[in-house]
Amino acid sequence: MNNHLKRFLFVLMICSFIQVAQAAENWPNIFEVKGVSKNAIMYREGKIEKIPGGDEVTYSVDRPNKQVVRTAVFNAGIKEGVGAGLQSDHTIYSIVYDEYEPMTSKRIIKAIGQAGMVDGFETIVIDDKNITTSNSKFDYFMLYFYERTDLSVSK
Repeated sequence: MNNHLKRFLFVLMICSFIQVAQAAENWPNIFEVKGVSKNAIMYREGKIEKIPGGDEVTYSVDRPNKQVVRTAVFNAGIKEGVGAGLQSDHTIYSIVYDEYEPMTSKRIIKAIGQAGMVDGFETIVIDDKNITTSNSKFDYFMLYFYERTDLSVSK
């Protein structure tokens, strides 16, 4: 292959990479994400329990103010009582990481906040297709794996 063709292909490859990176990097400053859990794992008293999916969550992301607010939760496993059905929420999380990862070609937002009463803390990781949360309290630890249902940001 001649040198001009090699240079042309190299420049074309770099330009393509830059376009893909810019497209994935351009998330709006303020947007909403929704997810449905595929499954969850709870660790309590030395035992691991798998929780079936179906729970839903909605977050409002405000990147300029470095804030994520959980606006609604639907607990699919709770049929009656206080936690049943769609619950309005206003749990506030601080964004601690908001970067585009060129190795994975994904923008990743990470946030942490106090969830629940007194001792609960939750971390959230949002990418273009998933939301993962970890919630720790004094007597248990939970991991939730949500599949994004909004997908408006990744288009």
